[in-house]
Amino acid sequence: MAAQINTGAMSTVPAALSMFSPATPTAEGEWSGNLSTVPGGTGLRITYPATLSGGYSPARFGMKIAAPGTGWYYQRMKVRFSPNWTLSGNVAMKFCEPRTTKTGGGAGAEENHVIGAHDFATQSTRAFLYVLLQGPNSQSRNLFEVPRYERVANLNDSKWHLIELLFTPETSPGAGDGTYMGWVDGVRIAHYADVMWLARDNAPGWPYLMFDPTYGGGKHVPGQSMYWDFDELYVSTR
Repeated sequence: MAAQINTGAMSTVPAALSMFSPATPTAEGEWSGNLSTVPGGTGLRITYPATLSGGYSPARFGMKIAAPGTGWYYQRMKVRFSPNWTLSGNVAMKFCEPRTTKTGGGAGAEENHVIGAHDFATQSTRAFLYVLLQGPNSQSRNLFEVPRYERVANLNDSKWHLIELLFTPETSPGAGDGTYMGWVDGVRIAHYADVMWLARDNAPGWPYLMFDPTYGGGKHVPGQSMYWDFDELYVSTR
């Protein structure tokens, strides 16, 4: 596989990053200023203000993937949640969205598959690594850790954790035999071999990595200022 994104330890915002949030806060709480560098260390920090509307992102940004490949996609990064992180009654949040090309949507149209963290059981202080399929063609499916609520998959302990994800292609678009594997700190927490990444006739490949870190799965607001950090982002394709 060939490296497409390799930030190393980030002491500044990478030049390749495109910001899509406004320079002044919106009524929902989205603002480019909610993305900053980690004080006294390396990495980027995404801050969720206390009044951020449920179902919205505090800041949206992304990076192009120069060589989308034939459907093989690997991503790793370090993540860390603030000591007071909670979902406040929501079921999940998003880290980022690796995107595939969508058929019939015009040039550049993309569908997103979500890398995120959930707590469907208590909707509170846990954050289990998972993948949410938002496509193809509006298909929705949760690819949970196995077994559900496996302790090692919980990222919310205020410590840095290394997450890794590998997506492999279907034998043909829409065949439904693609795979997903996920690891936390080197321990495999999920392996699925029946994943439909693409709609029939869609073009294989992953052209874009979007960060749209929605505080969601519900409409509850954070209620207090919180954050999560990420560092050493690496993406490769084949």
